Amino acid sequence: MKKIAEGNTAEIFMMENGCILKLFKEGYSQNAVECEYNHHCLVNSLMVEVPQIYEMVEKGGRYGLVMEYVRGESLASRMMQPKTFEQAMDSFVRIHTSWLSKCSKEAISYKQWIKEVCGKKEVQSDLSELLHNLPEGNVLCHGDFHPYNIILTEQGRQVVSDFANVCRGPKEYDIARTYFLLNEVQAGTPIADIYLQKMGIKYQKIERYVEILKVLRAYE
Repeated sequence: MKKIAEGNTAEIFMMENGCILKLFKEGYSQNAVECEYNHHCLVNSLMVEVPQIYEMVEKGGRYGLVMEYVRGESLASRMMQPKTFEQAMDSFVRIHTSWLSKCSKEAISYKQWIKEVCGKKEVQSDLSELLHNLPEGNVLCHGDFHPYNIILTEQGRQVVSDFANVCRGPKEYDIARTYFLLNEVQAGTPIADIYLQKMGIKYQKIERYVEILKVLRAYE
């Protein structure tokens, strides 16, 4: 196998059969990998433009996921270019809107997901109160929807990837999550505000979720 990429939690290897292996680093829990595998299977059952997942494996005490290899460039590469920014942002908004049209009662609640991210650490009282006052929801939330997780292929596919944070909740939660992530991008353009405007939603609608995410950042 040949390593083709590496992230904070996993290494990506090209397999001889043309698939890729996302092999999580030593110490990454089996339960976390199983959760991501189940999330990916759920997404495969609901979405068309996502990589197919085939199996969960164990190699040398490390756990991994075998999935379809999707070759292409990230949508982020076009979003960072002034000439293609507008078109790329329109595509980004269209894909996210389509994603948020799906519902699932099988996915974990976003409130429970947040609590699990905090793990054994004592959840701050202000976070608990904020969560208690937020609504439930059955919209399928990606949880990490940003342009680096959208791959553009030579065949014209726009493929969404990375399902470690999939959960269910109000659509405003996932929009807030994306807004929060885009706000962290160092760019000359206020891309988070442009994204929100094109999604047709006022900041006041997601403000409560953004406050949750600010607190959560200390635990992630």
